[in-house]
Amino acid sequence: MALASGIVSFNSTACTIPPRSVDYSFEEIENVMKTEAGTDMASATRLNKHVFNFGWENIPSDFLDTLEAYAKLPTVSVGWRSQTYTCRIRNFKPKMVSRSEAYAGSDGLWNVTFTATEV
Repeated sequence: MALASGIVSFNSTACTIPPRSVDYSFEEIENVMKTEAGTDMASATRLNKHVFNFGWENIPSDFLDTLEAYAKLPTVSVGWRSQTYTCRIRNFKPKMVSRSEAYAGSDGLWNVTFTATEV
């Protein structure tokens, strides 16, 4: 489900630039085992695991560096809408905006997307 942009925090520090987009969904974790008869037996071990897809557009390089530092951590505390989730950041994808290298006081403008999955 797509949500409107709002205040996001990482490790209890509010982002100075709100995300342009946040997609929020749930994931189910299940174990599949083979029975003696050779059939599959599935058991859901966890329901409603939170998955966030964040996207920022036209952010300066110093904010990119901040997001990249969070992405390198093994886990990060993600605050969203008065809730806190312990997540892993995956699929961190920065892309420089075309012809933005000369942006004053920065190493260009960037678009960034990544997924934060609750552990």
